[in-house]
Parts: sequence; C-alpha cells; structure tokens
Amino acid sequence: MNRRDFFKKSTAIAGAAGLSLLLDKTGLQAQAAVTAPSMEGAAPGAAPELVAVTGGEPAEMFDKAIAALGGMERFVKKGQTVLLKPNMAWNRPPEVGANTNPDLVRRVAEHCVKAGGKVYVMDHNIQKLAPETSGIKAAAEAGGATFVVGNDKSMYREVENPKAKSRKKIMVHQMVMDCDVLINIPVLKNHGGAKLTMALKNLMGCVYDRGSYHRDLDQSIVDFPFYRKPDLNILDAYRVVTKGGPSASRNYASIMPKMLLVSPDIVAVDTAGEAQAVAWGIVKPGEAGHVGLAAREGLGEGDLKKVKITKITM
Repeated sequence: MNRRDFFKKSTAIAGAAGLSLLLDKTGLQAQAAVTAPSMEGAAPGAAPELVAVTGGEPAEMFDKAIAALGGMERFVKKGQTVLLKPNMAWNRPPEVGANTNPDLVRRVAEHCVKAGGKVYVMDHNIQKLAPETSGIKAAAEAGGATFVVGNDKSMYREVENPKAKSRKKIMVHQMVMDCDVLINIPVLKNHGGAKLTMALKNLMGCVYDRGSYHRDLDQSIVDFPFYRKPDLNILDAYRVVTKGGPSASRNYASIMPKMLLVSPDIVAVDTAGEAQAVAWGIVKPGEAGHVGLAAREGLGEGDLKKVKITKITM
C-alpha cells in the first residue's frame, strides 16, 4: 500500500467510525441543512448547543458551524477585545497535526474581525519556533489578528482561584485576564499524561507555570475554568494524532477524520471529543479522567443525551 492509499484508507476508516458514533451512540442528530441553532427537545437549562461538522476543510467547516450557532455576532460584539487561544505549542508543520490547523485559526479570526472585534492570538508555546513552524502566526495575522508572545513571563500575573481544589493561585497571561471574549481553539490529539488534549487541556497554555500542573494533572486541568471559562470552544479534529502526542516528534501516528466540534460548553465539547476518540481507538472510555471530573464538578454538561446537537455533513 502506498502513502496516498494509506491516508485515503485512514480517512475512510476514521470518517466511518466517527459517523457511526455520531449517529448511533451519542445521540447526535443528523440534519441535511442547518441555518440556525435549535434547542427543541433538550432538557431546560441543561442543554448547551453543540455543532458537529464532518467531511470538509477546516475553514469551510467552521463557516457551517458558526452559522448553525447563530453567527459570530452572538459571541463577539463590535469593539470588544477577542483572544484566540489555539494549540500552538510544538515546532511541527501543519500536516503533522500537533497544533491547531492554521486555516481554522485564520477563519475564526476573520469571523471575529467581521463581527467588529479587535482580535489577538496567543499560546504559551513550549518550543520557540512553534508559532512560525505551525503556520498559526502567519495565518492569524492574515485573518486580521495580532500575534501576542505567550512565553514572556512579564506578561503573566498571579491571580486567586478560590473555587479550585489544587490550583488556588495561578500565573495567568494578561490577555486572558483582560479580554472581553475568550475563544478556545484546541486540536484533538493523544497525550501521554492526560490521554487526550482537547478544550479543557488546551487552557494550560493560558498559564505560565504549566509544568507544575503535571503533579496533579487532571485536577489542575479542571481547576482553570473555575477562574475563566472560554466563551466558545472550537475543537479541531481535522487531523488527529493517535499515538506519540502531544508533540508528535517521532513514531507518531495520525488519522484524518475531517471533523469539527463547536460549543460554548467546554465540557460538552470535550465529552463529544472523548467519545470520538474512543470510537477511533485512541483511548478507552473514561481514560481521559479530567473530562468526567469537569462534568462532576459542574463546569458543563457531560451527558450528551441532554445536549441538543446539530450534525452537518459536507
């Protein structure tokens, strides 16, 4: 089997598994065309919207998702400061999948600018050249965003996080503290410690002392949203690293489900992402412990049967 055939087969398998899961196991509803969000049939007060798009390119899938959620104007008002928080930690090119897809970041920035926001992009990258090699810095700037250095300690401030159980004090980037709108744009991938990187885990890039999180990883991941939850979560599952994450430096493997999950609810989007990862054989049910923990601590909805989910196939 040549390389091209391998990737075609991997994509087909991933797509079939994802579609089967979406339609049969988690209660996601398939709809041929969607123009606005619908909450009909959902439990009152317990059903944030979630949109799942499959089969397209990252930018075009986001166009469909944000339209289904009512447009970016629902989240960004004219004159507001908007911070985009992609996963931009690793010195890897876009085709590896270790970072958020740059075309997705560009399109999100474009929608925010069109809505009238002043847009910035930041991540506490682990490897110095990650913003350039990932293509995210250039893509964000092409979309009208301003790049902000994420690993400059002078940009961080210590804050109290009284509802946290492990991280009562954290060093948070000034932009996270000051922005009007926080948009979380993680990539779904395997992680050696947390088992999965998704929306909750991606918020580690908002703090300076991220290395210390690993002493109590699941609880530390869950603690940050008590300080601030994103206004919108956009989970990139276009290319998914299934082995060798998070850095995908060697002996890594990936598939191409061509999927995007979008929700204001950080727990709902991670619950759906975890369910997909189980279907793809990346983790076992419940293995990404921080997802269930976040649901139990009331940070969002962890029961997808209570979530009105719109499914769009391109």
